Amino acid sequence: MVKTQDKRVVRSLKEKIEIVEEIMTDNEGRREKLSVRKAATKHNVDPKSIRDWRKNLDKMRQTLAMRSTVGTLKRTMHTGPPPLFANLEAELLDWVHQQRDKALPVSTTQLVQQAINRSPNFKTHYQSFDSSQRLYRLQEWCYRFMSRSKLSFRRRTKIAQKLPSELQAAEDSYLRGLNRLRQEKQFEPANIVNMDETALYFDMVEPTTIATVGEKTIHIKGTNSEKKHLTVVLSATCDGRKLAPMIIFKGEDHGRVAKELKALQDQYSKARVVLCTQHKAWMDETRMLLYVKNVLRPFYRRQLGDEKLLSMDSFSAHTVTSVTSKLQDLKFTTTVIPGGLTSRLQVMDVSVNHPFKMYYRQEYTDWMLYAAPRFTKAGFRKCPTRKEVVDMVLNAWGKIKQETISKGFKVCGFVDLDGGEDHLVGNADVLLAEEPSNSDSLTTRSSTGVELVVDDDSQEWQAEFDMAPNSDDIEVVVRNLINALQ
Repeated sequence: MVKTQDKRVVRSLKEKIEIVEEIMTDNEGRREKLSVRKAATKHNVDPKSIRDWRKNLDKMRQTLAMRSTVGTLKRTMHTGPPPLFANLEAELLDWVHQQRDKALPVSTTQLVQQAINRSPNFKTHYQSFDSSQRLYRLQEWCYRFMSRSKLSFRRRTKIAQKLPSELQAAEDSYLRGLNRLRQEKQFEPANIVNMDETALYFDMVEPTTIATVGEKTIHIKGTNSEKKHLTVVLSATCDGRKLAPMIIFKGEDHGRVAKELKALQDQYSKARVVLCTQHKAWMDETRMLLYVKNVLRPFYRRQLGDEKLLSMDSFSAHTVTSVTSKLQDLKFTTTVIPGGLTSRLQVMDVSVNHPFKMYYRQEYTDWMLYAAPRFTKAGFRKCPTRKEVVDMVLNAWGKIKQETISKGFKVCGFVDLDGGEDHLVGNADVLLAEEPSNSDSLTTRSSTGVELVVDDDSQEWQAEFDMAPNSDDIEVVVRNLINALQ
């Protein structure tokens, strides 16, 4: 007698077919490579089950082929009992789709309430159960209905006052105006710029970690500075070149922090980074004028007479008269992205900000692991210094690939595409492969640095980002590990 395991194991159709094929023939065409009993012992299943699978082999193959075509994940041939309220479930599925088309949330409570309101039979059926069982039965029906209808709980990714369908007209109008402007002025790709502000924090702790299964509380150490923020202004051109980032720290214009940053600025070329303060670490009119003067003008010092295009969102500081006047002096034409459309038309939002923040978080994690800690009088670890934050920003910005930026401009409609690239327009999913994954947290700091060089024809501008001091023993170990994994 074949001894089988006590715990029941549900095997997929593919696994059943593979087991049966083992006993059907071997590589030389001989009958029964394994006997049924030997196969049962090998796979720890009942011999009768294997015989039944062999009888239904053709049917199982047909079912597997059909389900692989439609994408279902069902593991067996049995369809299960039919739903008691098939017509009601069809109505409910239409109602769910209507709610989601309006971007309204749908909960299981709403599903049950809709079912009760739409079908007296449904209400009568579940009222027949004892009160202690009624809630369980309703939950069971609800989850089975969701499984049958390919519905699941999803976490929101965006909150918006307007639906995508309501914004489509504004997006089409903006793209038509952008294309008309590009045709009239014939901007070179190197003269098309997108800029955006993004918030960072002195504490950027990793949201996940490897830990023991079953642990109730997962601690990740920080420096209690998760609310201490700064603003980084990122800019890039249509051909993938990166302008110097501008970092806005919290502080008064002539205060202690401003004096510290002035001394710190002397250590960095303004072609690498521009440092300034604002009392809330936000962008405003004064900081925007500083951006035009110290970021845009030096970058285009050899093309001041060329027509240029600057794309930015509708933040009030971007469109004040003093700023637009300075931009016009530099031959910049500005396009303001309509509100609600930055997630589709703002290049930095679409392709850069997310990977940039992930790289910054990796830099912060490396700092926590390898930097010499400094402590307060109470014994708590201090947050990174402003110089360390600047280095983290430069390292993260240096890791953004030129291809990622140029693809972002294509997705947002800034470039005339050839026939093979039409799928890029409005399709941010093509950029997912460019973003760093969790496996990238193994990346160590390079001791050689990353060099950003701009084409000689447009500007002899370059910035060398020193990624880290000399490698120590732990970095050598990690680098060897990465090489082994590759």
